[in-house]
Amino acid sequence: MQMRATRSVLIPALAAAVLVGPVGQTQAQTATTSKPAVNPYIFNFQTSVGSFKLEGSDETPPKGRLTINFRGSVLVSGLRPGGKITPKGNVRLEMDDKRYNKKVYFGQGQLVVEGTVRAVQFFGRDLKGRYEGGTGNFRLYGEFDKKLETGTHWFEGETERTPWGTGGPTIPVPRQDLAQAPTKVRVNPKKG
Repeated sequence: MQMRATRSVLIPALAAAVLVGPVGQTQAQTATTSKPAVNPYIFNFQTSVGSFKLEGSDETPPKGRLTINFRGSVLVSGLRPGGKITPKGNVRLEMDDKRYNKKVYFGQGQLVVEGTVRAVQFFGRDLKGRYEGGTGNFRLYGEFDKKLETGTHWFEGETERTPWGTGGPTIPVPRQDLAQAPTKVRVNPKKG
């Protein structure tokens, strides 16, 4: 009988210990102060002077939504049917080569590329970009600005930004160490 009395005291004490986190925080307090989760499918980048190329492979071309604010030039190659390019501000179409399916935009403002492309290349200044919900590889080439900085890149939710660099590192999107492999759906033909 002694064990039952101990159990009735011990269980509420354990429940209270579970609800109180480190240094007397409750679970609600801990949840509001914890770091946001990193989203491996949203890639952010910025540079004062630099260039990038978004590309994939023949089997897996880049697809998603690329939004960039910039001063400079952008080449969009191989936009597939159903895709869309939206320029804003003082960004104008400089060349539209239908034979090779290439478009060159130049100016200052915003460009949004949605859908599947073969590649997107940029060169210019004051770039701020975001790539969402897609797949592809970014190659980043930076130049030193007046503060001797090359720019930064990060995935949504990361608290520290990675330097852009000058040597052309390749950053895969989604971030490989955090992306989940697609689950396979199995259909049982006997059940309907």
